[in-house]
Amino acid sequence: DQALDVWVVDVGTGSERPATHDGKSRAPSFSRDGRWLYVGSARSGRWQIWRQPWPGDGAPEQVTSDGGLAAVEARSGDTLFFVRPDRRGLWQRGKEPGGDDALISPELAPLDFRNLEVAADAVYFPVRPADGPPRLARFSLTDAHLALLQPLPALLPDSGLALAPDGAALIVAEALPAQVDLELATLE
Repeated sequence: DQALDVWVVDVGTGSERPATHDGKSRAPSFSRDGRWLYVGSARSGRWQIWRQPWPGDGAPEQVTSDGGLAAVEARSGDTLFFVRPDRRGLWQRGKEPGGDDALISPELAPLDFRNLEVAADAVYFPVRPADGPPRLARFSLTDAHLALLQPLPALLPDSGLALAPDGAALIVAEALPAQVDLELATLE
C-alpha cells in the first residue's frame, strides 16, 4: 500500500505542510467560498468524502457514508458532485455531512475521478463506451440530459479536465503517441 496525503505548499515561500495526516487521502478540491477543503480518504476503512475547515486547523468531517473518492462543489456552492471508487456513476448530494446521495448519471467510470468539471449549468466528464474511444459528455443540470460530445481517443484516466473561468472552453489533457527513433552507433 502506498501512503497518500494532501499537502499545502505556500506559493510565496515554498514551504510545505501536510493538510491530512492519515496516509489515505487524495483528490483535494476547495469549496467555492474557500472555507472548506474536500478530500477523498480511506481513513475510516472505506473511501469517503471528507471536508475540513480551510485554512484553519479544525476537525475533519465525514460528508459521505456510502462511498466517495473525489468531489467538486457546484458553482452555487450548495451541492457536491462526486465519484465513488467502487461503482460507476456521477453522484450528487448536499455539501453538509449526512443526507442522501443521488445517482444522476450512471456513465462515469470510477477510474475517471480526475476527469470531472462542474460548470454553472452542466457537469463535464468522459464516457467510456464498450467499443470505441472515450467521449466527452455534458450532463445538463437544468434538464438532466446527457449529451455525448467529441471523441477523446488519447484520454487517460489521470489526464484531467479544466474549465475556463468564463465557462466557454474546456481543456482536456491527452496523451500523445510515443515516438522512438533508433540510431545505430558503432564502437571502435
